[in-house]
Amino acid sequence: MNYDEMFKKATGNLEPFPYQRRLATGEDLPQLLDIPTGCGKTAAVVLAWLWRRRFADEEVRKKTPRRLIYCLPMRVLVEQTRDNCIEWLKNLGILAIAHEGNRAPQDDVRPVEGWAAEQGDRGDRIAVTILMGGEDKDEWDMYPERDAIIIGTQDMLLSRALNRGYGMSRYRWPVHYGLLNNDCLWIMDEVQLMGVGVETTSQMDAFRRIIGTTGGCRSIWMSATLDDDRLLTVDQSTSLRKLSLKETNPATEKRTNAPKRVEMATYEEKAIVLDKDSEKGSYYSDIANLIREKHIEDSLTLVVVNTVKRAQEIFKKVKDAFDEEVRIYLLHSRFRESDRKIEALKESGNRIIISTQVVEAGVDISARTLITELAPWSSLVQRFGRCNRTGEYVDANIFWIDMDIEKLAPPYSVKDQEKSRIQMVSLKNATPSELSLIIVDNGEQVRPVIRKKDILELFDTTPDLTGNDLDISRFIRESDEKDVQVYWREIPEDGPSREMRKPHRIELCSAPIGEIKELISKKKDGFRGWQWDHLDEYWKDLGQSSTIIPGRMILLDVDSGGYSKDLGWIGKEWKPKDGKIYEVNLKGDHENESTNSEIETFIGKEVTIHDHCMDVSEKCKSISEKIGLDSFLIDQEALAGLWHDVGKAHEAFQNAIKGGFYTEKLLAKSKEKKNILDYFMMVDGQKEYRRYFRHELASALALLQYKGILKDEKKLAVYLIGAHHGKVRQSIRSLPDETEPEDENLRFARGVWDGDIIPSVDGLFDESISLDLTPMVIGEGSWLEMSLGLLDEYGPFRLAYLESILRISDWLVSRSYEEGVRE
Repeated sequence: MNYDEMFKKATGNLEPFPYQRRLATGEDLPQLLDIPTGCGKTAAVVLAWLWRRRFADEEVRKKTPRRLIYCLPMRVLVEQTRDNCIEWLKNLGILAIAHEGNRAPQDDVRPVEGWAAEQGDRGDRIAVTILMGGEDKDEWDMYPERDAIIIGTQDMLLSRALNRGYGMSRYRWPVHYGLLNNDCLWIMDEVQLMGVGVETTSQMDAFRRIIGTTGGCRSIWMSATLDDDRLLTVDQSTSLRKLSLKETNPATEKRTNAPKRVEMATYEEKAIVLDKDSEKGSYYSDIANLIREKHIEDSLTLVVVNTVKRAQEIFKKVKDAFDEEVRIYLLHSRFRESDRKIEALKESGNRIIISTQVVEAGVDISARTLITELAPWSSLVQRFGRCNRTGEYVDANIFWIDMDIEKLAPPYSVKDQEKSRIQMVSLKNATPSELSLIIVDNGEQVRPVIRKKDILELFDTTPDLTGNDLDISRFIRESDEKDVQVYWREIPEDGPSREMRKPHRIELCSAPIGEIKELISKKKDGFRGWQWDHLDEYWKDLGQSSTIIPGRMILLDVDSGGYSKDLGWIGKEWKPKDGKIYEVNLKGDHENESTNSEIETFIGKEVTIHDHCMDVSEKCKSISEKIGLDSFLIDQEALAGLWHDVGKAHEAFQNAIKGGFYTEKLLAKSKEKKNILDYFMMVDGQKEYRRYFRHELASALALLQYKGILKDEKKLAVYLIGAHHGKVRQSIRSLPDETEPEDENLRFARGVWDGDIIPSVDGLFDESISLDLTPMVIGEGSWLEMSLGLLDEYGPFRLAYLESILRISDWLVSRSYEEGVRE
């Protein structure tokens, strides 16, 4: 078996560069990859991981994590990285796809074929997933035992790695937290563009090493311009191993010495300068005329500016200035996925792309003409890397636009812009080899650094009494770059219904949180928006919401506007005459989850508690064995699966699931198709409601108080049971508006009261169990003491991973029942 042979087969007969070979076949992986733009870093790291995971010696394969996490700094354009990965895996015969009969690519159980099979690979096929927020069909998080490639932006990936996942159900946070912090190789691409994400990823890497993970976790940061010292954070105190482009060959020499003549942008012999006056007057016309003058037929002209609004205005002017023979595209971070013109990156020939910073990372294009606004040096280097990328032109040109940085520097700092200007006024050629000799000191910048105390606090996903959560945005993005995810639906006059489906990924559009707040405060042009209140189970009007935090999903009425199919998010610039926003046809399958919801209970088929618990126990054991847990943990997972739903034997649950009709069967799953249950007890012929009843709390208390198993032999299983829906984890407490017993001394929480009875379940336990809520009282023997002890013993990453196994097993078994119904 030969790495070069694999690389050529994957890439369509390209020879690997020497550094790519060293990365894949070296004794150990580096932590820093210092390679110039245009030299194949994406192929280097993806195919190095694949080689080491599937084709290297057994010892190397065992040390290589099963999940590759590819983190990009920009909020869009991850599709190009995905498409490359899919092509490479397909060429090797190892790609998992959602072919007929599959729900998701991960369901592809066909054996590998082609080159991979010829080399003796007998592993599962590998699926490629994008994390963009919203609901998706990939279901990557249901297969912890399978190798996978997961691609996303730092917003989506880091928020999940911090247990506060943007654009997803809060009750699924711990699953992604567990999967993304165990058995993973994290790749950070073009980290000089990540802002505070650099410090956060370095700290997270240190914490995974110090606190411990299952299966090991590694990190690689890739950049040609990063100051290495930024990675030496307070807990990442040791120097990091670096791999650089030491040797050369004709291919790399052609790229590193590709000519790129640099000059200041002028029109009619006058410098084009962006300032407050020109922004309101001639700037956009001057840029359009510059493009018309400098564009070379049958080639790509790339224009990169620093704000979405300026990109939109230039695009409108350029569209008017050219005939239809030139294809003109607009690329920025504020489009819905279905409207982004990704084909602009794949096509060749006569085209013009107007873009923002999104092209600075993860984008493989080569322009003959580049026009760029002044930006920080690291950003300019990346932009230059999109011009004459492979050295195919002998006369490529870069034109840079000066600006009044005192007034128009944002989103960058004045100081960074000043340092770039000093370099630009004397720069004549931007070949990578010459750029590598230029060192720009960006100085000290104070950024928030996540600490171990924060990690431990973030493990607990319980919101405060007002329903709010710890805000992690300061660890994800700089303060002026924070977004929410918006989507549009046809909303009746009286507001959205509780049954409205979740958004699908392709419906979502990033919007600046500040603009959303401004629209709310001004109630501009009948603006109407809502966010889901998971506690009170209704759509809360944005005007009533006390907080809108980054990453939240915001529902807007189509008549509220704010969006253009051609321009993307336009916010307050939208006018009613522009027409209402069209709905995306593809929507999510599920309703929004709440504290009281039971989405996985109503599957169209009756299943008893005994049968379901036995099935989940077997699935827990199977997954645990496949990912290599030790025998004690395998037994704890199996025990948790066996008891996870015995709390459904509680009268309140059985009354709710059966609609008050008595049957001898104790059911875990129902024929009905609905979401919210009305839990109640029958007392003296009257219904006594138990709002917010959680069967998993009753299940956990039942096992805790079951006398047939010693406490030390079941406490982990007890915790996993309580946590398996993400609603009862580190603490037990009652909720506002919860039904209260008349006896003020009777303890109650989440619809469970002291003295409630769990009847015997045939085949599981043969005596009824009286529930005791003493563990909710803080102190010795409390639930909090137990959960904190487990957190200290296993660490947050491993404990969440163990939670995920039970939860995923429950999902998979429940889904198998549904598929049986459909058949």
